Amino acid sequence: GESSLESAFSLSAIGQLRQLQGRLSEAAGLLKECLAIREAKLEPGHQSLALVPSRLAEVYDRMGRSDEARELRNLAGQQKSTDSSQRNF
Repeated sequence: GESSLESAFSLSAIGQLRQLQGRLSEAAGLLKECLAIREAKLEPGHQSLALVPSRLAEVYDRMGRSDEARELRNLAGQQKSTDSSQRNF
């Protein structure tokens, strides 16, 4: 498929829908693909990079994968702090 930011947005939306439907494995796969595209296309610290790891962490928590969820929350926190520090300059 196309690796554009538009497709990343769609993957995120469908991933969230799958999460709401309780289809957690599908949600995790879609959100991971979305994150990979955004990491490839966006500058480090971009605010969109912090959103997807947080959503994926929620899915992992519901799947009982708390260690992976914690790692993703740390990643999201690093992205948010990088984004904040860049806005100050």
